[in-house]
Amino acid sequence: MRNHRTILLAALAGVGSLMLNGCGSSMHMSSQQPVPADVYVVGFDGTSAALWKNGVETILAPNATADAVAVSGSDVYVGGWVNSPGTPPYGGSTATIWKNGVATALTSSGFSQVTGLTLANGNVYAVGSSFVAASNAPLATVWANGQASYLADGNYANTSFAYSTSGAAIAVSGSDVYVAGDALQCTPSSSSNYDCGDLAVYWKNGTPVDLQPVSPQNFGSFATGIVVNGSTVNISGVTGANPAQAVYWQDGTQVPLNLPVNTGAWASSIALSGASVYVAGGDNGSIAGYWVNGNFTTFGISANSQFPVTSGISVNGSDVYVAGSLVSTQGPQSSAIYWKNGMGVPLPSQSTSARALAIAVVPQQAGS
Repeated sequence: MRNHRTILLAALAGVGSLMLNGCGSSMHMSSQQPVPADVYVVGFDGTSAALWKNGVETILAPNATADAVAVSGSDVYVGGWVNSPGTPPYGGSTATIWKNGVATALTSSGFSQVTGLTLANGNVYAVGSSFVAASNAPLATVWANGQASYLADGNYANTSFAYSTSGAAIAVSGSDVYVAGDALQCTPSSSSNYDCGDLAVYWKNGTPVDLQPVSPQNFGSFATGIVVNGSTVNISGVTGANPAQAVYWQDGTQVPLNLPVNTGAWASSIALSGASVYVAGGDNGSIAGYWVNGNFTTFGISANSQFPVTSGISVNGSDVYVAGSLVSTQGPQSSAIYWKNGMGVPLPSQSTSARALAIAVVPQQAGS
């Protein structure tokens, strides 16, 4: 399960006519024919941020993680963070964007991370989280061409302590900027006590919209990906039910996503192709795959020694690409992988701990 507060598997999304985004990646295409493609995958290899183009690995930086990718023409943008000394509870990391391998830090110190990236209208938009001293908490942060703005949620029942928000994915439609993520919410449990937990939320131009009613039953929900087609907003995520339920929300209406087994489910990312809605996910155990308009396609991977995890999805013509990892049940080992139409494509690595966290697929350019 990709909860960006606790697990470094983040989602992103975006809308753009020349680029397709990953990890929660989102795209809108009308063609349904196979199209030769360049496949960009980012993540980490050991302790280093990594980029794979068509299966060839490039290490971007040591002691770092790559968590988002977007492509426009010959330019490849990667978002993530470089680890740095920091103070608990959030530790130290510096939000970073690599353009064609050259790093630009978005902050100077403390805690900040990029978990989503999109290109639109000639601008570079990144989303993630950063610690804001005035709020004494991490807040969802949007960087537009490097300029930061912070996203709060104003529906709290008690203002006696700091509340945090987190951004997971970003999309731009026209002049509107959309961010999916979650916010720490509270509801009174007695005259002096409160129940608090994370709740799925999205922001349109900085204005928050809760995706579920504020209640303890819904705490533990979060949004993982977003794609916007015109004015229609599609968001993938997980509800706070026990067991967890994979869903997507279309203009605020919740659509459940079921598995062929009676188990909890999760949704890691979302994409559009024509009128079809694609959502990657599984049960965080033995089943991984994707839903198309609610119908699940499994990758058929179920082994005692490893389990599959998805993190991003892109559609290129009639081809469906899903990024993810195979995680060992016997120890910390993991391997990066993506699936094309359900067939696994292992990605080379220099360590026994590598994961793919985002994917971007673009029609192949001449000479690439």
